[in-house]
Amino acid sequence: MMPFIIDGELKQKERERIAQAVSIMSGAFARLKKCRDIGEIPANPQEVTMEAINRLADEKKRQCYDSAFLTSDGREKAANEWEKIRIQAEQNVKMIQDFFANYPDAIINYHCSPLECKNIEELAAEAAKIPTPEPAFKHYELIIKARDAVKELQDFERTNKFFQTTLQDSFGMGSDPRRVAWAWIQKAKYEAIKAKHDAFESAALAARKQAEKEIEERTARLAARYDSEHPQEMAKQREKQEAYSLAMRKELEKINGTSTIL
Repeated sequence: MMPFIIDGELKQKERERIAQAVSIMSGAFARLKKCRDIGEIPANPQEVTMEAINRLADEKKRQCYDSAFLTSDGREKAANEWEKIRIQAEQNVKMIQDFFANYPDAIINYHCSPLECKNIEELAAEAAKIPTPEPAFKHYELIIKARDAVKELQDFERTNKFFQTTLQDSFGMGSDPRRVAWAWIQKAKYEAIKAKHDAFESAALAARKQAEKEIEERTARLAARYDSEHPQEMAKQREKQEAYSLAMRKELEKINGTSTIL
């Protein structure tokens, strides 16, 4: 027996949950790539981090504060814009990282849009595993033993030509060993009577066949003797047979309209 059972209904729910999570992660990855001026985003979403984005945002904010071409308010506004960009990127990166934290074994096909999870079936099946209760192993073992014992009993009875009406009849004899002993005594008596009857039938059949053979041989000898002693009579019988055959051929000629006489 397997240590785990996969719940089909739970697997379907897990599949839908993973598909939704992939969709959320894919959307975050697409938005991240559309963020302006945050640098190059890795092609594999699993490699995305905030480290490079934070460095870039901090550098841009410092440039804004150091700019001699902006007013004080302009510097603050420009720096705030870069902070908004950083926060938006951080939100999307968090969604991506949360997905891989929840599904570290997910295999993502990042060469398509939207992204796809190539092993979603395996992930759903793994999440839908239910441990088999410990008593189930003992129950299964007992069932197998009972099945094998019943087969052994039936094979034994079949081999010994000891057939019961039902399996329950066999079990019923187990309530008293004397019933089993008596059944085998009755079986021995039946087989002895049957063997005597079969021997009688066999002898009678052999005698009948021998008698039939003797009658056939005697009939053949008498026929051969008659033919040899009455050749003229046999010739007349042949002439009658030929005349009858000729008449039948003429009748066929009339019916078919063709000549059958050579």
